[in-house]
Amino acid sequence: AFAKAPEQTKQEVTTAINRSLVAYQSTAKQLAPIDKGILRGSLLIQTAKWSGNTAEGSMGTNLAYSVFMEQGTGIYGPRHTPITPKTKPTLAWYSGGRWHFAKSVKGSKPRWYMKGSVERNQANTERNFAEALDNVANMIARAI
Repeated sequence: AFAKAPEQTKQEVTTAINRSLVAYQSTAKQLAPIDKGILRGSLLIQTAKWSGNTAEGSMGTNLAYSVFMEQGTGIYGPRHTPITPKTKPTLAWYSGGRWHFAKSVKGSKPRWYMKGSVERNQANTERNFAEALDNVANMIARAI
């Protein structure tokens, strides 16, 4: 039983990581803002892989604008300053069937869909790893 413990531990930890990642993904998709669904659809999982004694898995997106949705922009973002034009006298954008112009805009409030997912799933992740350790201990105990 002790000889099998390292491989059993590896399997259990892999399961705990992957279960946690699925929960993170599900919650992040619920919390992510939706316009066309591109951001939600881009939230993908990289399942746990082992390199030596280290396991690594991830959940996230490769969309360039995702960080701005997460952290906010303008006065709501990390710099806390309005968005102003850099090369022209005014900002211009097309929305609602017409052009809009402004000298500055406040920006967008942060959505915290990734941070919120981590916060909401912390206890679940801890439970997944505790269960993994219990499963290994029970496997050893049954063999004794």
